[in-house]
Amino acid sequence: MIKPIVRRDKISKINTLPVLLRFTQNRKSKYVNLGFCINIRSWDVESQCLIDNYKECKKHKLIIDNKLAEYEKKISKLEALDIEITFETLLESKNCNRPNQTIAQYFNIHIAQLKKSGKINTASKYEYTLASLEKFRSMKIFFDRIDFSFLREYEFFLHNSGIRMTKCICYCLAYLSTRLLVYLFPHLFF
Repeated sequence: MIKPIVRRDKISKINTLPVLLRFTQNRKSKYVNLGFCINIRSWDVESQCLIDNYKECKKHKLIIDNKLAEYEKKISKLEALDIEITFETLLESKNCNRPNQTIAQYFNIHIAQLKKSGKINTASKYEYTLASLEKFRSMKIFFDRIDFSFLREYEFFLHNSGIRMTKCICYCLAYLSTRLLVYLFPHLFF
């Protein structure tokens, strides 16, 4: 749950309060400062919203609405990619450093997250993809070493390995490609 709040314990000498977004999950909260302060009389304590009694109210409401929309969009993308929504995944910066992981480590972490969030069917498809990748090559190579030629060779391997189900081949390539894109270009997804 995301909700705009003011920190009444952080009142300044000139009676202004910082406006923040409070993220709540499993009774734990994290805060993101929105970068502006309002006069103490400009906040309705009961309804937890701005009062239209000052000239910058529309600007501040727009900032709040834009930030809320940004985080709602990020939540939708995380859900679409079957990534567990946690404080870490939701609040991480766009320029964060990616861990240097092997393909197997990366897939196993994602599979564990899917199982933890109850997406067993999707997790089994990722497990199947990982198993076919392990038959193709050792998965001790690092994820950032995958390139277009690796994907083409993997597709060729799938076609020649006796798998006649086109849907299965598409699943494997789609799941690997999705993980690769999220890994290499997180700023496009978050």
